[in-house]
Amino acid sequence: MRKETFMLGLLLIAASAALAQLAVSGDPSAAGFVPERLDRIDVAINAEIAVDKIPGAVALVIRNGNVVYFKSFGFADVDSQTPMQNDNIFRI
Repeated sequence: MRKETFMLGLLLIAASAALAQLAVSGDPSAAGFVPERLDRIDVAINAEIAVDKIPGAVALVIRNGNVVYFKSFGFADVDSQTPMQNDNIFRI
């Protein structure tokens, strides 16, 4: 069990380091996206937060290795009003 826990820990560290390096790379239309349509993601997630279905979220869209959309919404912890960050880790 200790070996699996150690390996999981290493995987999480590697994943968080990789996510920390992600940044939106330029114009979404250059990657084939219509920016106004990407704005629909904002509307959909904010609607779910507004009706208390979720406290917060992180959305990421990558095409051909380029990050075209990467935003956080709402709260990671509602009680302490801690804002959601792009590098928050989620339990699935």
